[in-house]
Amino acid sequence: MIIWATMCWICIGFAASMEGLSNTEDWAYQWYSDESFRFQCHISGLNVSQTDYVTWQTPDQRILPNLYNDTEYEVISKDNVNGFELLIKKIHPNVHGVYFCKVYDNQGLARGQTIYGLNIHEAKYHNMLDKYKSQINVAIIASMAFFVKILTICLVCHYQYVTPEMEAKRRQRKTGEPYSVSNDVQMATNGQLADSMASPEWKGAYENPEDFTQF
Repeated sequence: MIIWATMCWICIGFAASMEGLSNTEDWAYQWYSDESFRFQCHISGLNVSQTDYVTWQTPDQRILPNLYNDTEYEVISKDNVNGFELLIKKIHPNVHGVYFCKVYDNQGLARGQTIYGLNIHEAKYHNMLDKYKSQINVAIIASMAFFVKILTICLVCHYQYVTPEMEAKRRQRKTGEPYSVSNDVQMATNGQLADSMASPEWKGAYENPEDFTQF
């Protein structure tokens, strides 16, 4: 990929030098995304006459004749020259690149050509927020995904089932006093037994003479 890109730049540089455009600023333009842009076929040292016509070559190697019109491009006659102007209706990455305009006489013989570039390196931005908007969105989504994972782990740890052994160790860490599961279970058992004996619904044999069988 790097070799291919290098070869493309060499070819573009060679074509520009053939046209006498050694400085990129002379033929390459930068403009805002989602806006329209226009090229006019001005060739240094060539007076384009009304009997001439112009064709345009797009970055994807399409040849656009006069009156061509689709969702991306429109070729417009101007100053009585057929196809003199190319309208790019909406700038997006697919239309970035190098354009050629070629001038022909009424016999179909080529008189000259020139090269234009649009957003060769990157599009123009109104402010820094527009430039890094996609990176900011990616960062926000990644942060939210990470937060959801952390929150899920915390909830699982907080509401997970706690065994008596785990509870005993937790109390020991908090109080610093030795604590055993057997003591905990014994205390719970003794408490249940005491509650049962104190309950009015539970009566022993001595409290219920009618249930006591005398021998």
